[in-house]
Amino acid sequence: MKKIALHWKIIIVVIILITCLSYYTESTIYKCTICEMSFEEKEWSDKCQEWCENHHSCNAEITKYSIK
Repeated sequence: MKKIALHWKIIIVVIILITCLSYYTESTIYKCTICEMSFEEKEWSDKCQEWCENHHSCNAEITKYSIK
């Protein structure tokens, strides 16, 4: 009985650790400094930044990759 209780305690601790770690893992978000649109990939953020600087507008092909 004590072995079973010990196994359950270990399982519960592992579950708690996994849950806690999932809250602390953040993905990097890249933002265009002109229009402040956010992207998961730096490539799209750079393209957006360049487009905004040159055209003073938003590009539909670029904005479809935004997260906000």
